[in-house]
Amino acid sequence: MKRVLLSLTAAALLLLSACGDSDDTTSAPGTSAPAETTAAATETTTAVDAATETTEMAEHDHDHDHSHGDLVESEAAEPPTLNLELLEDPMSGWNLHLQTTNYVFAPENVSTAHIDGQGHAHLYIDGEKYGRIYSPWFEVPKLEPGEHTLTVELSANDHRAYAVNGVKIEDSVTLTVPGESDQTASAGQMDHMDDMGVPVADISFEVVYSNGTVEGGPQQVEVDLGSMVALTVTSDIDEEIHVHGYDEYLNISAGETTTLIFEARIPGVFEAELEGNGQRLIEFEVS
Repeated sequence: MKRVLLSLTAAALLLLSACGDSDDTTSAPGTSAPAETTAAATETTTAVDAATETTEMAEHDHDHDHSHGDLVESEAAEPPTLNLELLEDPMSGWNLHLQTTNYVFAPENVSTAHIDGQGHAHLYIDGEKYGRIYSPWFEVPKLEPGEHTLTVELSANDHRAYAVNGVKIEDSVTLTVPGESDQTASAGQMDHMDDMGVPVADISFEVVYSNGTVEGGPQQVEVDLGSMVALTVTSDIDEEIHVHGYDEYLNISAGETTTLIFEARIPGVFEAELEGNGQRLIEFEVS
């Protein structure tokens, strides 16, 4: 019996000794963890934090990438379609007809949040952006003699191009403008050109845009019907000048002065604005 008790005592001592050795890796409640364990836990936490931060940055970059010029996939079961039709105007020039389905022109919502199925269109002439189209009909601007490619893409309110499976919803037509010998300028146009055929303005206006405002505020001016108007704009940002009603556009670069000349051939009240931010520059009353 004594031998059995001695054996049990020895086994118990060995067991206690083994438990004592395990303190190198496990701390009892209320005691501090060994430095190696703390360092490992810290390293794991840092790695998790880094991964989380990387994911958050990627999500932020993804949101930031939705800028002007990106594509937006149509979410509709039947996405929008576009077909261009070029029609000769009985008076002069050409009209472009944008035949669409499952799409609504919403000029009142331009530069606002995306709403699937509505927006405006962007026109490109020979690969260069000309401007925006806000309705199914558009008067083609005067072009130089020769062959020109007109391309229109449907855009969302936030200016991203609509797409289906990564392909833009767009269409193109070819317009051949006859040579100079086949073109006849109106008497009014001839009266406002110099000997070199360059338009000469009858009345001029100047606007300076800086720090988000028009210096002196937007003007309201009177213009005689049929006169040639020169609008000179100086801007501290890159923008696009748009004369509403006449659909005259002109790009302007930051720090530069640009002059847009157009014929006031339509009576009424029309405003010129910076197309991107909607800032009104001047208002013309043509009569």
